[in-house]
Amino acid sequence: MFTLPAIEPHDGIQVAHPDRIHGEGKTCDIVNILSRLITSPDELALALFYTSAEQDLLLCTVNLAENSVLPLIYKLKGEDFGKMLARWRVYEPLKTGKHPTGLEAYACGPHILVCNAMTPTAERKEDFNRWYDEEHIALLSEAPSWIRSMRYQLIESNDEGPSYLAMHFWGNRAVFDSPQYKFATTTPWKFKVVDNVVAKERHVYDYDREIKR
Repeated sequence: MFTLPAIEPHDGIQVAHPDRIHGEGKTCDIVNILSRLITSPDELALALFYTSAEQDLLLCTVNLAENSVLPLIYKLKGEDFGKMLARWRVYEPLKTGKHPTGLEAYACGPHILVCNAMTPTAERKEDFNRWYDEEHIALLSEAPSWIRSMRYQLIESNDEGPSYLAMHFWGNRAVFDSPQYKFATTTPWKFKVVDNVVAKERHVYDYDREIKR
């Protein structure tokens, strides 16, 4: 999975693939693809590679000028990813003012990344966003080893991915057994929100390395 989520006020992309990227050959393929998609060296801010039992993830941040996301989408639509990459998603950051985005959020030491993607019903969208901004992230931030949480909204994709993405960075998996984490993920408001989503994805990744162009 290949991701370029955005840094405010920029945009980003996510692409998944069925193969592993491990090995120098796969890394070179990824670098070549990045070079075709992002021609200016200043546009690619960071590229981090993650692994999981289900799929791999390449998380990139891109520095794009305003209105520059459309040319990037056109390149994605025309890119031949072959068997290595199967889908992509383009996101923009949600600017709530309470949980700002930024490069400092991406820890390059050992850590895990939890990606939660959901699509709320139209009637529950406002409540869905309020839950994240007023309760959920605040409670998660009290759990051990929390680093940062960031939220994005889907712009375009070549699959039917959920419309909202939340990325939570943690120091280790022990957090899942902590009382703070269990409380944050079992509140009445949380169950109310999740009961009113029409699409949901969750993936947990281990940080592997930074990809250099």
